[in-house]
Amino acid sequence: MYFDDNKRSWDQRADLHVESDFYDVERFKQGRDSLQEPEKLILDQLDFKDVLHLQCHFGLDTLSLAHRYGAAVTGVDFSPRALRHARQLATELSQPARWVECNILHLDRHVEEQFDLVFASYGVIGWFPDVGSWMQQAAKRLSPGGHLVLVEFHPFVWMFDHALESITHPYFNRGVITEERKGSYAAPDAEVSLVEHGWNHPIADVISAGLSNGLELCSLREYDYSPYEIFHPMRRVAHGYVHARHQDRIPYVYSLVMRHA
Repeated sequence: MYFDDNKRSWDQRADLHVESDFYDVERFKQGRDSLQEPEKLILDQLDFKDVLHLQCHFGLDTLSLAHRYGAAVTGVDFSPRALRHARQLATELSQPARWVECNILHLDRHVEEQFDLVFASYGVIGWFPDVGSWMQQAAKRLSPGGHLVLVEFHPFVWMFDHALESITHPYFNRGVITEERKGSYAAPDAEVSLVEHGWNHPIADVISAGLSNGLELCSLREYDYSPYEIFHPMRRVAHGYVHARHQDRIPYVYSLVMRHA
């Protein structure tokens, strides 16, 4: 039930997001790079030729990885509508890319090869009850010496309501969090109602999951801003946004790099 609801939600989001100002696809087609500062700081230092992008949505970051780094890219998502848009965009831009439709927890049934880089970013691991299972699938797809790069919203912010005003959820994973939302973060005024299920994952759980699956910790960074204006009200700062009340006093995002020995 949980994954079925979430899939329906992301199918609806895909159609909304590809037309949204938030993603600004027209500007992307003109050469805009959709990757953000936290991931570029990491990726610019790594050497990789092929990338597996987990939960790629409709492919902007996947295609940015190909264009910016000259990598062969494979994007994975469980939303058929999102991948339909991704294929259309790649064709329009004449950018080679492979697209795989599956739940990440079933990744090894659909993708057999290994990659120099496994990449995932912003709102990915919270859709799974067990981060260990997610990490197991990611680790299996890494070549020896390859890197997992995860850039994710900080679990601290998921403790709060959508306005970041009051704590409504535990920091620790103590079960499913089910919510019904109107609109979407990229299209807040859209006339849709989305039911979704998520789980909070403390940073310690994420790192432990990687270590348990044979990965080495290379770096962990926390950021006092969000690259995206998804918590309201927010104001613009140098690299992104901070909440109007909390400013730069709280963590918004973290980045994790782990290496396959």
